[in-house]
Amino acid sequence: MEVMIIFPVIILIITKLISDDYNAMSLGLLFSLMFLIRLDSIILFVLLFVYLVITKKVVVKQIRFYIPFISVLFYLVINIIYFDTLMPISGMAKQLKTSYMPVSNVIDSIFNLYLERIIFGVGPFVIAIINFILIYFYRLKLNRSALYLTINLFPFIFLLYNSVVSGWYLWSWYFYIFFPSILVLVLILLNVSLIKKINSTILLSVSILILSFLTLYTYKQRPEKKLYFQNAVAIAEFEKNHSGKYAMGDRAGLVGYLIKSSVVQTEGLMMDKEFILKLKKSPPLLDLLADYDIDYYIASNVIEDGKSWIVEEPYKHHRYVITSKDTLYSKPFVIEDSKGWKFYIFDLKNKD
Repeated sequence: MEVMIIFPVIILIITKLISDDYNAMSLGLLFSLMFLIRLDSIILFVLLFVYLVITKKVVVKQIRFYIPFISVLFYLVINIIYFDTLMPISGMAKQLKTSYMPVSNVIDSIFNLYLERIIFGVGPFVIAIINFILIYFYRLKLNRSALYLTINLFPFIFLLYNSVVSGWYLWSWYFYIFFPSILVLVLILLNVSLIKKINSTILLSVSILILSFLTLYTYKQRPEKKLYFQNAVAIAEFEKNHSGKYAMGDRAGLVGYLIKSSVVQTEGLMMDKEFILKLKKSPPLLDLLADYDIDYYIASNVIEDGKSWIVEEPYKHHRYVITSKDTLYSKPFVIEDSKGWKFYIFDLKNKD
């Protein structure tokens, strides 16, 4: 949802920057909105702020530019109080690392060559690379080559940052980072091939066409046909006769919406700073769950070992991930779909 909201904000910012049609306060308002809509857009904000410092010092020297950021400051203070971090993210637990060595998961997730990734990841990634080549060869003809270069850096710095700080695979909505690069390609082609002066109406029209395509493509993928939705419904049916406190990692978001019982999300979604602080110490998983008086634990990444089941949260997607691990001995209730994905539901209060 927030990705679709941020698209028009990015369009407005870029349109105003290339046309010089803005005042300090309106630009500051757009920057603050972009950040509040998606926190990771702060990378694009910093890049554009540096661009303004170098090229438009008169704008960033005005107090009016910073007035809209009062809401951002208020938001950050609340985060520190409640989450012990400036910018909480969905799934914070799975972002915890023991080292800041970069990992390849982020890049690997772009080049999973199935249709969705080709459309959202591979194609736009290639466009961003082409932009660098075009900016280099047409830099003398482009009216805003420095701005185009600044915008086009955004996805690459984003990928580098995430490979160092997190290392988590990117889901499709993260590929919004390439949207500004698509706009840059349109701007370059308009500038060097069709017209000398950028027409913001044309830019907006092309952008709306792109957004319409992405929206229609996403809409066609009905959620009720997805296996993870069907699995969540099966868990909801189980919960009707087994009320209590649940804990779950991967795919817990949808389950949390469908069941009436409360859910501790072991990947960090909906969790508090105490949970994150405890997880950083890598306690046995049962000890961690006991602190929250969990009745039922739902696992998806399980190693079956005879009469025992080895579980680990969050999912260890690279060697630097901080996890909590344990061995369970009570036989779980298993939900399995047609593609072999399993959910193991353990009754933690059952000592048999």
